[in-house]
Amino acid sequence: MNPSLNGLCISLAAIGLQKKGVRAQRAPYKNMDLICLSGRLGAAYMGLHVLEREKVAFNKDGRQPDLSKYSKILASYLSPEINPETVSRFLADEIYPSGGYFVTHGLADAVLQLTRDSGFGAKIYLEKIPMSHQTNEAAEEFGIDPVTAAMNGGDDFQFIFTVPIGKNDIIRRNFQDYDVIGHLARPEVGAVLVTPEGAEIQLRSQAYESAEESEQ
Repeated sequence: MNPSLNGLCISLAAIGLQKKGVRAQRAPYKNMDLICLSGRLGAAYMGLHVLEREKVAFNKDGRQPDLSKYSKILASYLSPEINPETVSRFLADEIYPSGGYFVTHGLADAVLQLTRDSGFGAKIYLEKIPMSHQTNEAAEEFGIDPVTAAMNGGDDFQFIFTVPIGKNDIIRRNFQDYDVIGHLARPEVGAVLVTPEGAEIQLRSQAYESAEESEQ
């Protein structure tokens, strides 16, 4: 065994089983299916920026950093949590997502995967993307657009999923801690971010493009 100059990196994968009855309830993707998100984005990305900055300052003058004002975004980066009750809540309300992904390389990457796997386009509404006050403050401090943190940051580990539009009332009533951020659209739409003014910006993701290149 030899020491590593760059630290230890462990890659994990999880594989599970699904009951046939549950799988049979999953509706196929359809135009106008709702795109939902389980929590706020961008916090882990900004938490990483804080740690990198304070590390440089510590190495320079030995100053102990005061990280108390960044507690939430640091926790998002250092110890992300996945709510284990998500599945039981879905089953209780007979919510069977057509598809879902964890946001690990930014929202843009997850949405592009969704359009690829579903065969549909997707519209994500900018004003619907949830971000915490602490994330916005840190983004302003670093001169970073918080939307960039949400779209192209990583390791938020929030769950993005699609459900039929007919489940809208149930989602809004019983899943108020989740956000409806957009919907599937015609394939020719592609994956777009819709601004409050109605402009549509095509989504791009370095992580997604790298994966596509490796498959070719």
